[in-house]
Amino acid sequence: MWTPGNHELWTRRKDPVSLRGEERYLALVELCRGLGILTPEDPYPVWDGHFARLLADGDVASKAGNWQWVAGTGHNTRPNRVMNPLRQAQRFDAAGDYVRRYVPELAGLPPARIHTPWRLDPAPRRRLGP
Repeated sequence: MWTPGNHELWTRRKDPVSLRGEERYLALVELCRGLGILTPEDPYPVWDGHFARLLADGDVASKAGNWQWVAGTGHNTRPNRVMNPLRQAQRFDAAGDYVRRYVPELAGLPPARIHTPWRLDPAPRRRLGP
């Protein structure tokens, strides 16, 4: 099963694949499907079976309602709701463990800088790569 984080969707300057954003995402979905890997665009057949029983909050109605709320559909769409990814990262990954694991280029940064590498001085930022 593949669930993309931003790291898989970034494009480096010398990347031979010039696709960006949604086009890159859809190309990766097709690549994964060709390899027999489930993607977020595919139905998850294990949800109603084995996996749902393992979750403390594995309630079908709750799952559907949560996905509708997050997607901004359903009866309470909250049209002005915007999540701040920096705030979420600082709240739920203050030490930067997730970033260190999935973005190894940033692993050496201290917790105070790991979520804001663009704020580094130019010299340390250049050492991180393109």
